[in-house]
Amino acid sequence: AALAENIKVRGYVSCVLGCPYEGTIKPSAVADVSKALYDMGCYEISLGDTIGVGNPGSAVAMIRAVKEKIPVEHLAAHFHDTYGQALVNLLAALQEGVATIDSAVGGLGGCPYAKGATGNVATEDVLYMLAGLGVKTGVNLRHVMEAGAFVGRVLGKPTHSRVANSIWRRSAGVRVSFHYKEVLATALADGNVTGAEKALIEQYRLRHNIGGEEHQAALRSLGWSESQYDRGHK
Repeated sequence: AALAENIKVRGYVSCVLGCPYEGTIKPSAVADVSKALYDMGCYEISLGDTIGVGNPGSAVAMIRAVKEKIPVEHLAAHFHDTYGQALVNLLAALQEGVATIDSAVGGLGGCPYAKGATGNVATEDVLYMLAGLGVKTGVNLRHVMEAGAFVGRVLGKPTHSRVANSIWRRSAGVRVSFHYKEVLATALADGNVTGAEKALIEQYRLRHNIGGEEHQAALRSLGWSESQYDRGHK
C-alpha cells in the first residue's frame, strides 16, 4: 500500500547477532528475513544488533550472508554498544561495503525486551571514528555534542558518548559535576540570571563544595563567560 502511494519503506531486522530468547542467530536466518523485506519493496534494510552482543567476527559473517541475497548498497548497520563492540562492529561493516549507519546522539536508547542492553552507538563516537578514517560526513561534531548535552539535561542523564565526555573534560580543563551543570543550565536557560537565582546557586555551591574553577568550567560548557554571568545576561 505504501509503495502504491510512492512512500518509501525502510525495513529493520532486529537481534541479528544474538537474541535474548533464542541465543545465537544463524547468519542464514538473518539473510532470509532481510531478503523477504527486500522482496516486499523495502528500499533499505537496517541490520540491528539490538542487544549489543555481537563482535566483528559475527558481524562480518552475518553481513556476508545477507550480501549474497541483497545488494550491499541497500543495507545499513544498527549496532548497540552493550558490550563496547559497536564501533569495531561498524568498522567491520564499513569494510564489507555497508555505507549507512544508524546511531543515536549521546548513545541514547536501550532495548525493552533485553534487560541490561544499552543504547545505540553514540553519534559523536561514530563521527570521530569516521573523521579519523578520512570519511567526510558533513556533520558538525561539536553541534551534535551540544545536542547531546541538551538532551541529557532534559532527561537528567549524562551522555554515554566517550568522545563527548573526553572533549568536554578537556575543553573545560576541570571535571564538572553533572548535577551542578544541570542546576546552572536551568537558571541560565532563558539567557538571564537574576540575583535570587545567583543566591540559590551560591547556596548550592557551598553545600556541595563547588569551587571557582569548576563554576567557571561549567559556565564555559554552557556557552557563558564569567562576565556575562556577573552582569546577569548574555
